[in-house]
Amino acid sequence: MTDITTSVDDLSRRLEVYAEQLVRQARWEADLLKSELLTDVPLDQALPLAERAVRTTEQAAATLDRLVPVVERAVVVAESGPKLITSEREAAIKVLQEELTRTIRFVQEERLAALAELDRERVAAFKSLEETFELERKGLIADFDRISVGVVDHASWRVAQLSVLILVALFTGLVLLLRLTRRLFPPVRSPNPTETHP
Repeated sequence: MTDITTSVDDLSRRLEVYAEQLVRQARWEADLLKSELLTDVPLDQALPLAERAVRTTEQAAATLDRLVPVVERAVVVAESGPKLITSEREAAIKVLQEELTRTIRFVQEERLAALAELDRERVAAFKSLEETFELERKGLIADFDRISVGVVDHASWRVAQLSVLILVALFTGLVLLLRLTRRLFPPVRSPNPTETHP
């Protein structure tokens, strides 16, 4: 719109300048002709000057005739400019509103898609985390079972070894005690009736 207005203004200024220049040039030519005619211009030079002045006047008239439709068109364009600017502004605003509506709709759709994808990712992450926790729990329980079985087996083995050692020690102690008892307290022999006493 600004370009159209600027172009119309430039054209109007140019037309004004051309119109002023044509009038001035015609006046200059007429003054020149008058001054040449009045200054004793020989007749053979006056005639070409007059012809030249006539030609210049005809050219000026032709130029003015050509400029009249251009000026009329410029005036029509200048008069229809506000209506054109208003209609173009309304069309531009309408297009901008449509684009803004389309952009907002697109952003909303993308936001919903992103939220749905984020929800799917969250559910998948929680499921994966739950599966990992379950595997870790099972592995930990298996490790505790294995460790407890190993500790119980080891303790049972130590108790069995200790029990055997205690039994061997008791047995050895009893055997030694019996031997010691026999040595310390030899068995008393009862007199044999067949034996004679001196």
